[in-house]
Amino acid sequence: MDTNQPLTASLTLLEFCQATRLERREVHELIGFGIIEVTADEHFDSEQVVRCIKARRLQHDLELDLHSVALVLDLLDQNRHMQRRLQHLEQLIQRLHN
Repeated sequence: MDTNQPLTASLTLLEFCQATRLERREVHELIGFGIIEVTADEHFDSEQVVRCIKARRLQHDLELDLHSVALVLDLLDQNRHMQRRLQHLEQLIQRLHN
């Protein structure tokens, strides 16, 4: 077991719909746009619930369509990834200077 990966709950489609207050059709639409991911056995992890909530907030607060929401979430993910890489590189540089 990889100890670096957080444990996440696995939700069925029905549980995911209840957690996000979305209808099945809406969930399938989010999957279709690549906004959320589902496993091969049609389960969702808790990270997808958070992502769904972010998507809905973007859609509501900024009045974005789902194409735009998918793009914004992708850019936010890339930004977060780059920030982690930068932090890691800064730590490596700091170790080299000590």
